[in-house]
Amino acid sequence: MSSTPSSPAFSIKRGILHAGVVVGVAIVALAVLAVAAGVRDPQKFGRGSAPFVAFSGFVAFAVSWLAQTGRRRAALGVALGVLALIAVVVVVVTSTGPAAWASDADRAPMLERGEGEGARLVHPTLGFSLRPLGGDFAVSRQVAAMFGDDPDRPSWGWLDTTHGIAALVTLEPGLGPIAPEKRVHDFLSGMVAGTRLQATRREVTWSEPDPSFRLEGTVAGRRILVTGHGAELGVKQQPACVVIVTVGDDDAALDAWHASFSR
Repeated sequence: MSSTPSSPAFSIKRGILHAGVVVGVAIVALAVLAVAAGVRDPQKFGRGSAPFVAFSGFVAFAVSWLAQTGRRRAALGVALGVLALIAVVVVVVTSTGPAAWASDADRAPMLERGEGEGARLVHPTLGFSLRPLGGDFAVSRQVAAMFGDDPDRPSWGWLDTTHGIAALVTLEPGLGPIAPEKRVHDFLSGMVAGTRLQATRREVTWSEPDPSFRLEGTVAGRRILVTGHGAELGVKQQPACVVIVTVGDDDAALDAWHASFSR
């Protein structure tokens, strides 16, 4: 009477090694995917991906156990199922992950439309507008670059060299109209710290119908006024805050320009 053949021995070390390799590959693949998909908050994406990475490691260990104990057909089936799941995750993330917020058209210059008292400085695709600056103001790329060159934060700048006044309009996609008010306060605190602004007034009313803020102060003796309005912009109703910044001492004219914002 022949004895029943024993099942192949299972090596825990080999199973852990297989799981470790899969976890490493998953981490690298997700990092590449985050960059390729234009993920806005990589840290949040990483935290959200952690369960998937852990699940991949667990499945890899299970597949290793099945394969080592002679259940290769079952191991193959599980492995193919996991690969299909990974493919679905990749398709979903790449199709629904945040693409670039602003298109080339959204970075186009603002246009002056109308005449006289009815003239407006209008953004051609996002829809917001302000009263034209007039006077000695001219378009300035240097002023527009004050907030950096992030393609998702298009900026428009003007400079009056005669009177030493600068004006800037930029977008902050992270401050949509339904953003938590704390996020707005954090944004303003970062601006104060980054510019070493001596703040004299700070108001935040981040609720409908006009989620907005106002920040006033001085830097090196020059008056700075910052206002912002949360809005849904363009035909796609993209959430953002239109941030308006002026540096200069013509209080009446600059205050009126800030107040002329509409969307």
